[in-house]
Amino acid sequence: MYQSTVISSYFTTQGYLIAIISVLAVAILPRDKFIQSLIFNLLAVCVGSAISLLALWSSVQARIHTSPPTSYGTTAGASPPYNSSQSAVCAVWLFANVWLANFLRAKVPSFNMPVVIYSILVTNSMTFGPRVATTAVAEAFIREQLLAMLFGLGIATGTSLLIVPVSSRMVAMREFHGLIDLLRKMVGLQQEYLAGLAGENTFEFETGNAQERDGSWVKKTWKARKAEKKAMERGVTEEGRVFKRLKETVGAISVLVGKLYGNMVFAKRDVAWGKLDAADLDEVFKLIRNITIPIVAINTTNTFHQLAKLQVWNVNGGTPVEIVVEKNRENSVREDVMKQVHTAFQILAEVVNHGLEHAGICLEILPKPNVSNKSRRSGSVDLGPDIDLEAHDDEVKPGDKRFPKVMDKKLGQLYSQIGKILRTIGSPTAAIEASSTHPQQTAASDSMQENQTRLYVILYMEQLMRAAGEAVQDLVAFADRKVEDGTMKQNRLLFPSGHVLRNWWTGIFGENSSGKESSDITETNQAHYGDGYKEKKNPERLPATTTWQHVGNGLCNVSAALGSKESAFGLRVACAAMTIGILAFLEETQVFFQDQRLFWAMITIALGMTITSGQSVLGFLCRVGGTCLGMIFSLVNWYIVGQQTAGVIVFLWLFIFIEYYFFKFPRLIPAVMITITTQIVIIGYELQVRRLGEAVATSTGQPYYPQALRARFLVLVKMVTG
Repeated sequence: MYQSTVISSYFTTQGYLIAIISVLAVAILPRDKFIQSLIFNLLAVCVGSAISLLALWSSVQARIHTSPPTSYGTTAGASPPYNSSQSAVCAVWLFANVWLANFLRAKVPSFNMPVVIYSILVTNSMTFGPRVATTAVAEAFIREQLLAMLFGLGIATGTSLLIVPVSSRMVAMREFHGLIDLLRKMVGLQQEYLAGLAGENTFEFETGNAQERDGSWVKKTWKARKAEKKAMERGVTEEGRVFKRLKETVGAISVLVGKLYGNMVFAKRDVAWGKLDAADLDEVFKLIRNITIPIVAINTTNTFHQLAKLQVWNVNGGTPVEIVVEKNRENSVREDVMKQVHTAFQILAEVVNHGLEHAGICLEILPKPNVSNKSRRSGSVDLGPDIDLEAHDDEVKPGDKRFPKVMDKKLGQLYSQIGKILRTIGSPTAAIEASSTHPQQTAASDSMQENQTRLYVILYMEQLMRAAGEAVQDLVAFADRKVEDGTMKQNRLLFPSGHVLRNWWTGIFGENSSGKESSDITETNQAHYGDGYKEKKNPERLPATTTWQHVGNGLCNVSAALGSKESAFGLRVACAAMTIGILAFLEETQVFFQDQRLFWAMITIALGMTITSGQSVLGFLCRVGGTCLGMIFSLVNWYIVGQQTAGVIVFLWLFIFIEYYFFKFPRLIPAVMITITTQIVIIGYELQVRRLGEAVATSTGQPYYPQALRARFLVLVKMVTG
């Protein structure tokens, strides 16, 4: 676009800002997130331009009142003489703006990216301010910079809304799909683990005396003993693999639920063409979360493993026959209990698997399965109220109208099986309680506590199974209700409710804002656990009632804000930025600052500093690594096509296209952004000089450097300032 004569002749040396702002606008965000970010970015650009114009005007007034008329009436193209008052005014404005911007950046996470754009605008204006002699020049500079940034935001807006648009609703639906798949995988793995416990004799004990056991072991051949050992090791290894997969699945579910919780805020306020409105999406999320909690809680593999270890009993020849008989009976009951638990979980796994599939199909979260014409006809026919569902289980599939009745029958079987478990486990408990009254039967009485622990675990599992079944039933009922009331028949235009918009507006400036947050900025946010913990109560002061008391509280809040760690962070950033920016306001170093492009060093400091030292070190490594990669890619891009403009533009697009893939990894986003902006600065400036000519490009006082030399300068500047 900059190759157009109209664009290049208007923006001249500020044209590179168009590409940089279009990248910083992050057009790959979902539509509603981008719109929110766009509003904040526009606010930052407009406010920054107004503040910059005010600062330049005040600096020009300082020059006028402290210098003779000849100092600000220079000829066109000539730099005005140095004025210390004007430089001091610009320095004060720069320091105050950097402090305030980074204070807001740390306080309100939604302002993270707008502060980046605001810092670029203000820093560029303030460092250029000492070279402005008249108000007309200041207005022209600010106007050109403002339009360049608005042009970049406009390009990003068109790209986000017109080229493969993505909404948060689509993201939430994909995450619902992934969560359903993970839950179905979870119950399958849990079923596999319980099958292993029920299949092997985990509760057996040794009934022979020591001599008999030793004799039987000696009689075994060496090969038989080795084969038995390998079989045992293979069983343990398979159990460990299942446990590891269960642990990984639980971790994936936790991560996905966290992402879904954050994306639901944006999905509910999205303007979309769909079927489920904000209230429906919120209800789906709550119902699936109610299923997730008991399913994840059932993952008690370690508890079962420890209980299984406690059930190996050593019985010697002196053990009374009554104890041996009692232990044999208890062992049989325990094995029966484990098999019944496995049977109950098989039923639950089927209910969860088919219930989630049915709800996903009805709510169009999951794609409809490809079924045969016979199955499709059987699913669409009204089977009647007296149909034998037991005989049609193989025909009534998830997504059919009569599926809820099949699921209700399965839940009845589950509750019946749970009752059998409790009745079965009651017998050994009663026996143990009875045997514990006889002091001579110490072995039986000592096992009472272990049986009680096992009973509590079984009761816990029973409650979780019942909760999971009821949660699945609620989700299926909600899905069928939405199908029956016509919600899922056709798409319609969906708007967020006034309540959602009010919550969004009031939450923008909150500490728990739903804006896109940076990992280092969120560390300043505190966890809030209700109104009682939201603010510290002052026992020496009553709540304010009069106007003057409210004014006094406001002054106290101002004092608290100025003394907060967010304010201290903004002060540190301002001091660090002024260590480089001071060169732009001193007579001996003003030209050096402009010639060596130290403006980008200040931007690096303002954007790279973080609250914690650990994040700052990581940010430094990202800045250096991203800058080095950007320099290498720009050189490859420039010379691989023989420095031809068309080829350079095409390969620049290709490099940026590949680099955007790494936005999938949040920890690499800063490095990727720096890599992209470095390429734009290096290649964009070279194309700008080629289009405008060296005379126009150097009219601002910056000398022209070849592309390779400028790339090395940029890397050196960022390494030093880091």
